[in-house]
Amino acid sequence: MGHNGPWKITQNSFWSQALSLIELRTTAANANMFILTCDIQIKSLYKEELLILSSAQIAYAKESCGCLSSQLLEDQEHPGDYMFLGRWSRRRELLTYVESDECQTFMRRLSEMISHATSIEVHSIELTEETGLERDKKSASENVVASP
Repeated sequence: MGHNGPWKITQNSFWSQALSLIELRTTAANANMFILTCDIQIKSLYKEELLILSSAQIAYAKESCGCLSSQLLEDQEHPGDYMFLGRWSRRRELLTYVESDECQTFMRRLSEMISHATSIEVHSIELTEETGLERDKKSASENVVASP
């Protein structure tokens, strides 16, 4: 569904693609929130390591990069399928997180654990004056193909 289609993960390509999505697709001047999601499928032997690394990464995003909330969710019907979900109130804070050495190191290791195609989505959300409800102003997604 992405504008560049599937690509192979190299050491830095995973989050560099996320970064380009953020830069291209989250420029809404009146956005109230930015949401980054990443769907991944992990090889079963890496589950414990994923949980440990993710816990540290979530704490880092919240404490150091202005992340409002971040979670790693496992699909109960498909063990090994996970979704990262993070919310930021400012685009700059999301960029700071994605560009950080900590995030880059985490994503390099994560790219080694992924067993199938991965999607990354970035949404900018704004609060509408008429309804008070949030709506998806702009969104983008990409598919990532992990090399076995």
